[in-house]
Amino acid sequence: MKKLICTMLALMTALLLALPALAADFSASGLTASGTAQQLGKAKDNGGKKITVRVPAENPVVDGESPLTGEPFSGEARLVLANIDTHPRALPHWGVASADLIYELPIQADGSTRSLALFLTEHPDSVGPIRSARVPMASLREMWGGTYCFYGYQGGRDSNNVKDWVTANSARRKFAAPEYLNGMTKNSQWFPRSSDQSHVAPYNVRMDMNAVLSGGVAEANLHPFIFTDEALDRGEDVNGVIISYKQTSPAYVSAYQYNAATGLYDRYRNGEPYIDGNTGEACAYANVIVLRTDISWASGNPSRPVIRLNGQGVCEIFQNGKYIRGTWVRDCTETKNLKNRMVFLDENGDELPMQRGKTFIQIVDNGQPVVVLADQRIEGSVEPQEQRLTIGTGVAKTSKPRATRTPRPTATPAPTATPEPTQAPTEAPSGEITPPPEKDEPEQKPEGGESTPPEKDEPEQKPEGGESTPPEKDEPEQKPEGSESTPPEKDEPEQKPEGGGSTPPEQNPPAQSESKPESGAEAKSEPPAETKAEQAAPASEPAPASEPAPASEPAPASEPAPADSAADEA
Repeated sequence: MKKLICTMLALMTALLLALPALAADFSASGLTASGTAQQLGKAKDNGGKKITVRVPAENPVVDGESPLTGEPFSGEARLVLANIDTHPRALPHWGVASADLIYELPIQADGSTRSLALFLTEHPDSVGPIRSARVPMASLREMWGGTYCFYGYQGGRDSNNVKDWVTANSARRKFAAPEYLNGMTKNSQWFPRSSDQSHVAPYNVRMDMNAVLSGGVAEANLHPFIFTDEALDRGEDVNGVIISYKQTSPAYVSAYQYNAATGLYDRYRNGEPYIDGNTGEACAYANVIVLRTDISWASGNPSRPVIRLNGQGVCEIFQNGKYIRGTWVRDCTETKNLKNRMVFLDENGDELPMQRGKTFIQIVDNGQPVVVLADQRIEGSVEPQEQRLTIGTGVAKTSKPRATRTPRPTATPAPTATPEPTQAPTEAPSGEITPPPEKDEPEQKPEGGESTPPEKDEPEQKPEGGESTPPEKDEPEQKPEGSESTPPEKDEPEQKPEGGGSTPPEQNPPAQSESKPESGAEAKSEPPAETKAEQAAPASEPAPASEPAPASEPAPASEPAPADSAADEA
């Protein structure tokens, strides 16, 4: 009888794996590989700030070999880090096929992301689109050294103000070039707006790499990986990997398909090959690592990411069509020893030898589903129907629905004479008390710069003497001197350069999260950053009225106006 029950359970398991994923649609990934979609099981321990594993010593630099790719390299090690916009309208990216290492990480609780690309062995003529900085990227810059290029930054009054964080915690305690190069206020001519047909503002800031290099770059902290010429031959066979940061519009779905002919992972974004806009080359990677960690939101604001990049945690490692679960470790605190490297350990606790070639690191929350395509069942995997489509709902976990008062019964008023007709006042819904709108974060002001309306969640920086433009909804953008302004998109506001005429921001439909807040609060208690209405600027910094949209680029009537702040770029 016991044997019969075991046989029946095995058959049921096989049947479940054979059934298609009814509740989750993986066609958006673009992958065509064979295999059953399976969500990787949860780790027994997510790690934390305390380090419990042995941290290997620094590896020596090998002459004639790139410390980041293990491929032939000679010459001066000039490292440039670029903050890349990953919004669908920013595709295709320029110069990414030349990057030795790229990170992608969440910047919004609704699943919106941004990338940090490292260029050491190759320096393409142009890179981008460049967008605004966040504190987690600054932490990675402190680890790698080099010159970090961005276009505006996240301001505000809390610890996630990038300028304040850098001046308090960086090696030089200065938020200035050559370590930190803000294209919105420093040598803005190095960050021109592209005029091609596929990119519009604020997704069209193109960085001139040659100009940046000519200005001199900061010294790199070379943390060589160890490399091997032997392909990984252990672990479980996996044909594809899918990370759905966000499937609602605008979508952020990153996926990889193993190419046995090249031994590399072809990358896809939102169902399309990940292409370099400079060359048309499809990007592929020798190593794909999913780094799991704790992700929260400063001050309960779903647009201000706090990502733990110290201590240790779980990582999913994909090489040569194989999958193993390992550990990442970085021996530093949030504010000390930031120069120390991050090490990836295999399932045995030994430093992972990298396959020679480029690496892509996907940073995700510990609870983020990672789905793989495999011909055989992956140990500990669960049905993909159980996956959560985004890493959050855009609502702070600490938010709770505001209680409404029960209206007090009132006596029937005595009949009175009919008053003269007047305009009827607007009444609030019966029985409800309309809560006051949330306050915006103050906007950062450059010397001599005019004020612009801050964005609800992220104030934006202003170039000296720059005129103000209406901020975009979730990330306002700064403007270089002398450049003309273009309408920012809904989720990322844009700043104005000196003398540039203002144009109204582009309006996009708000993206709705498909998941519910973990706290049980209804999404309406605090709508996602992309759906929030534009807030008024503080009394001390009045917001200028926006000008009508140019006839060449009318704003869609069906889309609400974006709201953004001034300290942060799109």
